Amino acid sequence: MSRLMTPFAIIALSGAGCAAPQRDARPDVVLVIGCTVRWDQTSLAEGGPAGTTPGLEQIAADGVSFDQLIVQAPWTRPSIASLLTGASPEAVGIADPGEGRSDRSLPASALLLSERLREAGYTTLSLSANPNAGPLFGFDQGFDHTQVFAPPWREGVVKTAGEEVVRAALSALEAAPADRPALLQVVLVDTHLPDTSSAAERALFPAESERVSGYRAMLHTLDQQVGALYRGASREGRGRVFAFIGDHGEGLRSPEHHGNGHGRHLYPSAVQVPWVMAGEGIPAGVKVPEVAAGLDLVPTLLSLLDLPGQGLEGVSQVARLRGAPPATDREVYTATWFQDTERAALYAGGWYCTRDFRAATPAGCFDLPGDRDGVNMVQDLARQERLGRAHAAHPAPLWGEEVEVGEAAEGQLRALGYVE
Repeated sequence: MSRLMTPFAIIALSGAGCAAPQRDARPDVVLVIGCTVRWDQTSLAEGGPAGTTPGLEQIAADGVSFDQLIVQAPWTRPSIASLLTGASPEAVGIADPGEGRSDRSLPASALLLSERLREAGYTTLSLSANPNAGPLFGFDQGFDHTQVFAPPWREGVVKTAGEEVVRAALSALEAAPADRPALLQVVLVDTHLPDTSSAAERALFPAESERVSGYRAMLHTLDQQVGALYRGASREGRGRVFAFIGDHGEGLRSPEHHGNGHGRHLYPSAVQVPWVMAGEGIPAGVKVPEVAAGLDLVPTLLSLLDLPGQGLEGVSQVARLRGAPPATDREVYTATWFQDTERAALYAGGWYCTRDFRAATPAGCFDLPGDRDGVNMVQDLARQERLGRAHAAHPAPLWGEEVEVGEAAEGQLRALGYVE
């Protein structure tokens, strides 16, 4: 059966029983996913522009920053599916090797963080400003309360401001049963096109182009809302684990061959994003400089909560952020099947390799951090062969259902750039 998205999908909160239950002292989890957040444009990054993300800097100072986090796809739906399942997009069947826009949903067999935490006794709350991460495409699984912000695109409104989403998120958390811990999951799109920055805001972040200035201004706006959630999303007498992670980056035509948006390329501009966490069990002021994967988010959160994490491709980073030595030989795979593309990449300490599997060209390898832009190709047959083997091990089966998008959602997806 097709899923039809309504402008606001609300599922009632589960009520508490009549008898006063014993209070569950476990911490709340606040997970914020920022859509289209490019690592090197944050002020967290070495050499990044000053002042774009002071909120993320504060979270990192209070906890941990993963400085080479690679997500498993460069556009929203497969990347968030991977972030929330701890499995690759190919493994959960949402990577779609079609020629046009994908309307494939997350299959019911995919096990989301929300389902794991609700099974463990958590109240689960979801608020998303991106239709690609809402009920239409199967991302309401495991939630007691789901709210999707889908403004009427005919009136020229194409994305919901983070301020509105954050206000609703804080209200939802306040209304959650006090005797149980809660998962509050929020998806913000302030940094996504279209550019809604003002001339005055762009002037605060001078850059090589208006496109980059506008992006930095929108990134600062998103960061302000993340900061508001960080300060406000806490309940008296209950601990908290707070995590912010990006779903993918943005080309910004900086440099030109990275493109303007996202989806087709696998350069660091597209797949390296911020991941910061603070709260119970997380030491302050920790930097993890080596490569990590978006796949690691779920196992890390489960480990912090002392919950089991069977069936996960990612690895928990808890031991690392508490001082364990890094794994020096890890290689992280990422790929895109966006519209007419089929590209894959491997990232490791000191290098990355990319390959277009629909073009008769070999993989190209590049040094990190010296050649983030992918300009000076290095021939490395061993690494190129490993990339080929990794891609062969990640075919793109189609498990998810093709959904009926509907006129309103079609218009919003088009306005956000998902329809060409």
